[in-house]
Amino acid sequence: VLVIDGRPLVRVGDTVTTGQVLISGIVTPGEPAGGQPRVVRARGLVRARVWYEGRGEVPLVETGERYTGKEITTVKLVVLDREIILKGPADPPFAHYQRKEISHPLVPWRNWQGPVELLTTTYREVEPFRRELEPAEARELALAKALEELQSRLPAGSRVVHQSEQVEEGTGDTVKVKVIVETIEEIGQFRPLT
Repeated sequence: VLVIDGRPLVRVGDTVTTGQVLISGIVTPGEPAGGQPRVVRARGLVRARVWYEGRGEVPLVETGERYTGKEITTVKLVVLDREIILKGPADPPFAHYQRKEISHPLVPWRNWQGPVELLTTTYREVEPFRRELEPAEARELALAKALEELQSRLPAGSRVVHQSEQVEEGTGDTVKVKVIVETIEEIGQFRPLT
């Protein structure tokens, strides 16, 4: 605690909570002198040890779909209920795919939309996959997830002084990691005197 102006309400080693006043703007004169309290704008630096906790979880068996890099686009002219293919195949050429459609009205006029539109459909080929991870590899991935989640919450200017990792009990098919990070950071915030 470094007080520039004001009266410190905490000392080195005290435990503080969010919202607690650390340096007061009401300064009372010393006992022998007596006198009226005066109000100043409290200023100072308060650095503290702050602990953050992050968790990461990774399954030992990963399943999902991944893009192969192949894609086909079909362009259709839609008039009322009739479709006319202008470009591309009528049916998707892939066994496994993801589809994205974009509709472009051709005759927009004020709030009225005509019965004619251009429909662009993109088919992206995907392949299903299954990957089994070794427990050590899953632990590293879970640790990376936990650290990434923690980094997003750490304030700018904080300095990490200690980090501990703990593998938690998961179900039989997942690995869970808990990371606790101790930082030193500036915790003071100015609040107007009420």
